[in-house]
Amino acid sequence: MHLLEGAPVIVVTDHAPLGPMLKAKAASEYGPVITKCRAMMMPHLPYLHFVHKPGRKHSNVDALSRLVPAVDDEERDDPGRSSLEAGDVLDEEH
Repeated sequence: MHLLEGAPVIVVTDHAPLGPMLKAKAASEYGPVITKCRAMMMPHLPYLHFVHKPGRKHSNVDALSRLVPAVDDEERDDPGRSSLEAGDVLDEEH
């Protein structure tokens, strides 16, 4: 048993269609991939509450989703920072 299993969870996301898509009555309109995701999540959906928050309003986004891909110096066309360099990834606009 997972620690959160059966506990109410609030999912704050900048992907507006996520909640309605997973909680819709008919999954067939979303295609086979979403249907499989819904089937796997079905036991947990009653405990999930989805809240949409636009990305520009997030103050605590996860660093991994904002990470710049690592590129060799020879392949680098722009003066951007690679993911291998240190620093707060939220300091700069990407």
